[in-house]
Amino acid sequence: MQNRLKLGIFDSGVGGLSVFQKASELFPHADIEYLADTKRYPYGEKEEKQVAGYIREISLFFEKRKCNALIIACSTASGIFEKDKKLLKQSFSGRIVSMLNASLCQEVDNVSKNRKIGILSTRLTKKVNQFSIFLKKYIPNIDIFINAAPDLVERVTNGQTRGKETLLVARSYLEPLFQEHVDTLVIGCTHFHFIHSVLKDLCGEEVSLVAPAPVSVNHLKTALGCAADETSHRQTVRFFATGRVKDFYRQAKEIAGLNYPLEQYHEISLSPLAESSN
Repeated sequence: MQNRLKLGIFDSGVGGLSVFQKASELFPHADIEYLADTKRYPYGEKEEKQVAGYIREISLFFEKRKCNALIIACSTASGIFEKDKKLLKQSFSGRIVSMLNASLCQEVDNVSKNRKIGILSTRLTKKVNQFSIFLKKYIPNIDIFINAAPDLVERVTNGQTRGKETLLVARSYLEPLFQEHVDTLVIGCTHFHFIHSVLKDLCGEEVSLVAPAPVSVNHLKTALGCAADETSHRQTVRFFATGRVKDFYRQAKEIAGLNYPLEQYHEISLSPLAESSN
């Protein structure tokens, strides 16, 4: 890998900005590019084959832009990638890290005492079931309970990250997991990082909250080692959106608190590979 890190990060919308925020902190000398596939949001309500096509298109986009590392900052897309690692073999040649990785498993293993794990996710993440398969592969003798929370994804996207109504909606999705006596909750959708404080309040002292976004960026940092430590280069940042770029700019500012100028946001179209891909 070349000394200078050029990192691509993508999600269907604003959720992956939680990953971007950690990456911009840990890689101060990198070129970082973030793509929000807002035109096809939400991935969690699509079919598996559709999303597989989307992530091939996006990885090829970053390959053409000469990125040498890629973070799949969407738990739904991460599950589909982990189900078939060959999915991106021909479209991206650099290092790939998803929200499902050994560091996440280690974190869950460290904090869980009763080995009952809850996961809050999207519908497609639950259907693909890779969180459960992946965690059980690394951690023996655990029970995993998954609940999909599509309304929470919408609330975050609409900027409704606080308030009584969001608390009540979150509680309704967490209650079935609490009834299973989970002692650990994994944030199984990167959008939910923006309601971390709400989830933390609902979990209280009894349930540990595990956030894959910072864990996964740290995982990449460890994997890259000194390859990411180029010190003579100032960090550059670009944002891309497949939908209306001004809408995404507003969401990034209001939901994630980003203050980059509009000039660093670009509206793009992706090559339509999804329909022709197997």
